[in-house]
Amino acid sequence: MTVAFKFLDRPLVIGEGEAGLLVIENTKLYRDTLSMLSCGGEEDLFVFSEDNVPFNFSQKGMFVNPLEPYLENKKLLTKLSAYFCDVADTELFEKTAEIKASLSLFAEKLAEMCEFDCDYTCVDDTHALINLFKPRPRTDGDFAERFSTFLKLSSKYLKTKIFVVQEFRRFFTGSEAELIYKTLALEHISLLSIECLQPAPALGERIAVIDSELCVIDSE
Repeated sequence: MTVAFKFLDRPLVIGEGEAGLLVIENTKLYRDTLSMLSCGGEEDLFVFSEDNVPFNFSQKGMFVNPLEPYLENKKLLTKLSAYFCDVADTELFEKTAEIKASLSLFAEKLAEMCEFDCDYTCVDDTHALINLFKPRPRTDGDFAERFSTFLKLSSKYLKTKIFVVQEFRRFFTGSEAELIYKTLALEHISLLSIECLQPAPALGERIAVIDSELCVIDSE
């Protein structure tokens, strides 16, 4: 994965299982960069490439703030719901049909006991049935475990290839970061963190630093 940033002398190359740290010490550039990423305007500053072929970040990438409830991502929950529907209609087809029939009988009995004539909607749509259970990822476990779960699920169900994270190393210790990088390697995805201060180095990181005068003072 290659990330070209407007103010870098050369692109930052991030291997699978690695993270790129883009340290921006200039306050205005740091703020503007995060603002553009959060609004989907990253094309003005970044060019993302895979195997030397540029791609649209909105299709293969995701911007993440670690403090947000990222496991509640609507696109991810929609994909997970679709997955449960597929399992219900294939591997559990007979059980699903049985449940739908039972719900229809239950609705019919309720209508018969009603003191006025009423209509009702039969639950014959699997999606509606699955939504009754509201399946979602579990949110127990520590902070790093939840984030790793999010990376794995987003990679599998949303086909995310690179995550751009706000202050990743501010929220995760060096040892936590290294554990998360193992997840990146297993899922064949990459991570770019936008930092305002350079953290202590950890394994599996590529670092580029832009100082307050917009000079590149370190890149590896």
